[in-house]
Amino acid sequence: MSNYIFLISTLFYLLTQLSSAQSESTLLLPSESSHTCPSLNPSLNYRPVIGILSHPGDGASGRLNNATNASYIAASYVKFVESAGARVIPFIYNEPSHVLQQKLELVNGFLLTGGWCKTGLVI
Repeated sequence: MSNYIFLISTLFYLLTQLSSAQSESTLLLPSESSHTCPSLNPSLNYRPVIGILSHPGDGASGRLNNATNASYIAASYVKFVESAGARVIPFIYNEPSHVLQQKLELVNGFLLTGGWCKTGLVI
């Protein structure tokens, strides 16, 4: 029984302390605050832009297109970059240098794709 009396008196004491603390503090609504953060411009897109370099060919070892100006970017690279929240700009390997320079000014990063091969053109 004495435990209950102690518990009730402790709770009563804490309740009175809490109510006095609440009356001393002031709660400001967001509309009453003088400090505000600027809102983002909805017309701008804040996602990063990543350039991906294409490969010569059609991606199917010439089975789809034998043109000499064919170029290929694996969809897995594009999906990988987009899954991270970025946008992709393709860099076609045989584009004129002034077009590549314009594209380079637009990107935040660049992905050089590729891998191991026995033979081929080394740039």
